[in-house]
Amino acid sequence: MNTYANIKSAAVGNRKPAERRRAKRLSPARLTPCVIRPADGAEMPGWVHNLSVVGGGLLAGRSFAPGAVLTVLFINAAHTFALSAELRVVRCYRVVNGDYYLGGPFAQPLRHDEILPFMM
Repeated sequence: MNTYANIKSAAVGNRKPAERRRAKRLSPARLTPCVIRPADGAEMPGWVHNLSVVGGGLLAGRSFAPGAVLTVLFINAAHTFALSAELRVVRCYRVVNGDYYLGGPFAQPLRHDEILPFMM
């Protein structure tokens, strides 16, 4: 058995992948609802999976093509704060429970104080 190959594969396998995002993603501590409004105007409920100041991840009941622009109304878990943002879908795939995970950047970055109510 080649010892060098074992050491090399162990070293490569233990490296963390480089973070590609410009801002740290935060996952809400509680179930956080949102309302998804595609361009066709058909409103649908969704759930916030994660947020950052530059983008977010949502769970929705249907898929959207990459490039689709959605208006999302984020509502904090306590229903005391709401925020509307435009999200451009970059990725969409089906998850185990049958929902679709949507992820992408916001048209305009959010401020830290705007996402704070969703983390409490």
